[in-house]
Amino acid sequence: MEEQYSHSYRILCRSCLQPTDWCYCKNIQPLDVGMRFAILQHPLERRRRIATGRMAYLSVQGSYMIHGYDFNDDPHIHALLQNPLYQPVVLYPEPPAFNLDVLSLHEKRQLILDGKKLLIFVIDGTWATAKKTILRSQNLCQLPRIFFQPRQQSRFRIRKQPTKDCFSTIEAVHQCIDLLGEACGFDLQDRRHDALLTTFDHFVEAHVQHKEMLKKTGMGLSPRRVEKKHIEGEKVCSNKMKK
Repeated sequence: MEEQYSHSYRILCRSCLQPTDWCYCKNIQPLDVGMRFAILQHPLERRRRIATGRMAYLSVQGSYMIHGYDFNDDPHIHALLQNPLYQPVVLYPEPPAFNLDVLSLHEKRQLILDGKKLLIFVIDGTWATAKKTILRSQNLCQLPRIFFQPRQQSRFRIRKQPTKDCFSTIEAVHQCIDLLGEACGFDLQDRRHDALLTTFDHFVEAHVQHKEMLKKTGMGLSPRRVEKKHIEGEKVCSNKMKK
């Protein structure tokens, strides 16, 4: 027997695209970190409610958010690659790639040509989808690659990571700032960029507490399927519950 409950719609914030109860915009403190990030968000990641690519995009001034998985013919990517103001690289760990953990400050500065601003392409998705994106997108595949080894376990307690040394997108962006900020002229001394992790931690903690509340009340134990809809230009969420 199947019982279907009536639709329940939740209006989403126009900025962070979270339900208004989960909106984290009040915690965002956009920073100019001396470099630019282009967040390449896979369609599957875009549909996840618990994701950090957009959070990273909103937290760093001058960032770009581009959706897709094959960027060979993407006009936005082509425009960025042709922009004479940018020195583009892609954050991707497979060789040949520069290990930021072992590069000296001088070697990091050599990654950036005089007069240019570093532009880091960050693939927002799972490792499987990231690999497919690189294989499909020859224009990205040909870029210099950078990577780092996470120094601690991810703080993403509400989403399982494939291995202990995997970071969420916003943690990866924060680590890039940590490792390349000085080379890009950003002052790391006051740790202003830690605001990215503060926003992230608040978001994670709110979900952890909500999950604990659901366990105590016995709610949320049935599997749910979340559907996306557009109603009068507003993106909303409807839950269908079956049992």
